[in-house]
Amino acid sequence: MTNRIVMIGGGFFAKEALEVAEMNKFEITGVCSPENTLGSNYPNFCTKEEDLHKFMSKFDLGFLGIGAFSSKDILKRKDIINFLESEKIKLAKLISPHAILSKGVEIGFGTYIAHNVVISFDAVVGRNSIVNTSAIIGHNVHIGDNVTISSLVFLGGSVEIENDVLLGTGCVVLPGVKISAGSTIGAGSVIVNNVDANSIVYPNISRAIKINKE
Repeated sequence: MTNRIVMIGGGFFAKEALEVAEMNKFEITGVCSPENTLGSNYPNFCTKEEDLHKFMSKFDLGFLGIGAFSSKDILKRKDIINFLESEKIKLAKLISPHAILSKGVEIGFGTYIAHNVVISFDAVVGRNSIVNTSAIIGHNVHIGDNVTISSLVFLGGSVEIENDVLLGTGCVVLPGVKISAGSTIGAGSVIVNNVDANSIVYPNISRAIKINKE
């Protein structure tokens, strides 16, 4: 039986997740979002979070189509997840058929694994997390709940990422490092030591120093 799914939230991330949902043979029945970015083929059932429970009882699963690009987005996503769970609304697990998962990998419900992701053996990805395009996750890595791993991130073996962490595009985390809860790691960072809870880490930021004139 094909699961019917409602996309909760919108934007570019929802469009990408929609493609993966269709590849997994989910039936996309509509959207619950302040703004329907998926087009007229998908009806917008509700525009407010508090109205979700009126509609979700009609369907098998929902998927939280909200990407996270900042710590503020992470917290917003967490608030919506807490609301959905309080309403006993189940969230789908979406894994791209173009991702490579080794033996022993565990993926939590509500988590999205994008195209070309590679996850090595015995790694764990918690609930309601995002692993974006072409990220590489080493063996025995443990990733908590509500974590966003951006495109092209590399996590070495036995890395631990606690809950509510955001890893920006192209981050490298060396083997055995622990990043504690609530931290934000800026794009291009190379993390060689443990990171304390609620830290913000950025690499050197490039800036223009001269404008060439003909």
